[in-house]
Amino acid sequence: MMAAMRGLLSGLVAVSLLVACGQDDSATETSPVVTEAADTEVVAAVDPVEELLDAEGRLPFEAALGLFSTYFTELPDVAAVDVAGDLHESTTVLRVLLADQALLTAAQLAVIEETLGPVGAPLDELLEGAGARAGIARDQFLRDAAAQLREAETFFARELGRSLPFTVRVVALAEVDGAVRRFPAGVLADATLREVDGRSVCSIRLNSTAVKPFLLRETAAHEMFHCFQYAVDDGRGPAWVVEGSAEWAGAKFAGGTSVSDGWAERWVTTPNRAITRRSYDAMGLFVLGEEVGVPMFGYIDRLLATPTIATVRGAVGTELDVQWGLSYAGQGDWGAAYAISTTPFSGSGPARQLIRGRVNAGPAVFPLPPGDRQSGAQAYSLAVEGDVLIVSGNGFGGLRFDNGQELRFAGGFAGDFCLLPEGCVCPDGRNVGGGGRTITAAGSRSLFVGWGPSPDLTPQLEMQTLDQWCTGESALPNNGDPCMVGEWTSTSMTTPAVNGSPALQGGSGILVVFRADSTFSVNFDNMTPLVGEISEKLSVELFYSGATVGTWSVDADGQYVGGGDSSSVRIKSQLDGQVILDSSLAELAGASTSTDTPPGTYRVADCSATALTLTTGSTGGQAAMIFQRTG
Repeated sequence: MMAAMRGLLSGLVAVSLLVACGQDDSATETSPVVTEAADTEVVAAVDPVEELLDAEGRLPFEAALGLFSTYFTELPDVAAVDVAGDLHESTTVLRVLLADQALLTAAQLAVIEETLGPVGAPLDELLEGAGARAGIARDQFLRDAAAQLREAETFFARELGRSLPFTVRVVALAEVDGAVRRFPAGVLADATLREVDGRSVCSIRLNSTAVKPFLLRETAAHEMFHCFQYAVDDGRGPAWVVEGSAEWAGAKFAGGTSVSDGWAERWVTTPNRAITRRSYDAMGLFVLGEEVGVPMFGYIDRLLATPTIATVRGAVGTELDVQWGLSYAGQGDWGAAYAISTTPFSGSGPARQLIRGRVNAGPAVFPLPPGDRQSGAQAYSLAVEGDVLIVSGNGFGGLRFDNGQELRFAGGFAGDFCLLPEGCVCPDGRNVGGGGRTITAAGSRSLFVGWGPSPDLTPQLEMQTLDQWCTGESALPNNGDPCMVGEWTSTSMTTPAVNGSPALQGGSGILVVFRADSTFSVNFDNMTPLVGEISEKLSVELFYSGATVGTWSVDADGQYVGGGDSSSVRIKSQLDGQVILDSSLAELAGASTSTDTPPGTYRVADCSATALTLTTGSTGGQAAMIFQRTG
């Protein structure tokens, strides 16, 4: 059953991208949405908390109430929230509730306090030697935990240049204690600021059901770092700051475990996920800062006080965004900037979309940028035709050709790269083009393109023949196909069976406008769902919403290429009424790789005064979209 569901999800992702992005032929691969792992592995997954974060990455109080009712125990007058997945961030939920406990009713606070249980014993009472208390000290698990916590406390006090203003207490509790659920399923530990005799203490709770000996050291360090955070942050900080820095600090102290390995992998494999949608996996940001050469412990307090990405940039500088993009190459053998090598990062990179650049087809189309380009990266492989590649733009990142030639940029950049083995010399014997530009260096027909957070959509990469470059004639399109100019509304759409997804049909109501200046817009908000039957009693539906704008062109062979900002487009799928997929198009595209042609590529099968048919290929057959002219 699970294998069938994984196949269905994989197929739905492939269909979603096929419809929205298109393919020119049948070579499309999609990486699995669901990750399988051996029983001994701990794999990072999307946390329900992340789906409820606000624009700054903070968990709202009302959302914290709902998550507590859903994953701990029901709170009076609070309904459970409709979210999927296991809750990892119990500290986030608890710290938000306790920071605003004045907003809780007495009955709600009583339930939370009962769930939390005892605050625990001071570390000194658990350590061997002077001050050890009989009975407590004999609990080897707690003694080991106290020793690890004390060592972590000493380490962080030295790195941060300050000591804790309150004592730390620790307690080990079973995940479920009689009728009380102390922890959400599988949560290792949490740390909260509580009161004992009118004084604040940092209470660390360890889940004795889930914490294994090999996880204890990093778990203890992670929670101890939360205690240091509470001295600066009031408990309301963004998840990417609070959990990301704690995961980074814990791994730096302990050397990493399978838990931090999982979060590191998530950072590496999701380049275009905005930083404000991250939590534990935001540890990658702090690792990047250190790999650039900035000791990040020295800036943690500043970030806790002013938790914005601008604070990080102020500490690290523009090199942060450059390496943010380049590191997603996952090729450490190219140079230190092209991979993250710090433990627990493996130096690997994400599956990259392959984009093809063609002469007379306009700039290479880099589709589906992240929803927040200010705090997400993009990484692609580019295969180009033509003789000269012209590069320009304004952003942070770089290019690396397969022949080793590089172009890094931090701000405005431009370059003309010769792709001919014999070199690029114009008929007049010079290597100066008609635009007055000279060849920057010798490139190759295959290259990596990576850029970090930037307000610009993409760098501009245009392919030209040598004659075009020498004469200064641009290969950019003029007005596209005049037949397509106008307003169109879809009347039907069909898709083939792909992977585990059945054939789908529906899709009327998409509004598309092709303009003579080679710009277009698409609105999916009135689109009817695509529907397919899995069995006589089971059906699946695929919904699109949102809009996209960009540029388009059609070549002499009837190949339509379009691309632009699809950051607002979302995909939802229901299986017999139950939501099984709900994601932005940008996030789905980040998990896919095209091995032949660029997304945004279709065939104009027919165009007349009243009707337009676009087709695109896949491994299962051909998808078709039929439109009627409405303007």
